[in-house]
Amino acid sequence: MPRSVARVSAVKASRYFSTLCKHFSKKVPVEFGETRSRVDFPMGTCHIGLEGDSMTFDCEAHDADALAQVRSII
Repeated sequence: MPRSVARVSAVKASRYFSTLCKHFSKKVPVEFGETRSRVDFPMGTCHIGLEGDSMTFDCEAHDADALAQVRSII
């Protein structure tokens, strides 16, 4: 299963984390807590982690094309 991991630093990372989770939950299933979330897109999944001033995006899908779609959304 193809996978892609990225880390993004931001001054207001915790605010962005919360906003992203709420935004995605309007369209797809999302499970989230204070520092971890799981976003289930039709073509794959992205786990978002919050660590201080950065967020980690760990995405996976069944094939490379589906992973590219998940990455494009994120």
